Amino acid sequence: MKHIFCIAIVLLVCVDYAQAEEGSFVELNGHTDRVTTAVFQTDGKKIVVCNWTNEDTIYQVWDVASGQRLFSIESSPHFSVDGMKIFTFANGTVRILDAESGKELRVLALSGSILKCFWEEKKIITTSDDNNVRIWTLEP
Repeated sequence: MKHIFCIAIVLLVCVDYAQAEEGSFVELNGHTDRVTTAVFQTDGKKIVVCNWTNEDTIYQVWDVASGQRLFSIESSPHFSVDGMKIFTFANGTVRILDAESGKELRVLALSGSILKCFWEEKKIITTSDDNNVRIWTLEP
């Protein structure tokens, strides 16, 4: 009787393990070429995916729960600390976008090319090739 009980336990453990191995996932379909990077929003509800082609790099924002593509962004995106905004920087310009809609909220322009850009609470710090560091206050 002990052997039957032990076999039943082993079978139950194996079934649970097999179900855990299968898991569940949402597939994000519709990429035109290699996907090189994917980054979660802070709350895990959205993901930014980098789609790299020989001609261009495309950044797309996806809804994780539905697997739907929400909008595309031209330059490398980064989520704000609270996940409510996305900022991009390229060619001397920082763009701040609404993370829900992709709508452009604000543009910060510099005289030089941006080397690095950091978002901290309600400020953005930029370093540029014009030998300056700028601290931008976003909200009063």
